[in-house]
Amino acid sequence: METTDSHSDEDDLYLMSTTDSGSDSFEFDTTSMSDSDSMEFDTTMDVMQTTDSMSESSEDMDTTMDSPDMATTDSMDSEDDDVADTLDEEALDNTDTLHKTVQTILEERQAVANALNEIDFVVKVFPSDANFLLFQLQSKAKEVYQAMANGGIVTRYRGNELHCDECIRVTIGTPEENRAFLESLVKTYRSL
Repeated sequence: METTDSHSDEDDLYLMSTTDSGSDSFEFDTTSMSDSDSMEFDTTMDVMQTTDSMSESSEDMDTTMDSPDMATTDSMDSEDDDVADTLDEEALDNTDTLHKTVQTILEERQAVANALNEIDFVVKVFPSDANFLLFQLQSKAKEVYQAMANGGIVTRYRGNELHCDECIRVTIGTPEENRAFLESLVKTYRSL
């Protein structure tokens, strides 16, 4: 069994990938995520957990359907097997989607980090193993954060956190969202 941990600082999303005889599983620790950050993540995980529990429930039906009141137990067992098979296939499809999404986020995170490193007023881009980047501006981070929020680009001001003077955190999005963020960052900073 091979285990890979990915973890960064305090606000990071913790991702552990375990490989055992060809199957992958992911575990997430969202204890340090803010409410708004974890809401979307929780919804995704709820869907995946619901699929898992539905599959488990359909497997457990054999024990709950042994009631004498059930006249068609055999035909229902066959239907239950069909439902379980369908749910198993959907769960595998979700795993593929999860892997693709993680890969896209990793690629986009690197592209955004590279772009931020090229901007003259960005002092530092902190390393990240999560779905967001923390970066430090020369000055005006709070004003940039507020102006961008007023323009519809949501980031997080982190300048009040220990060792995060003039820092902003951005969540990695789609290529289009990331491009809009970078354009807004440059335009906003230069206009202040």
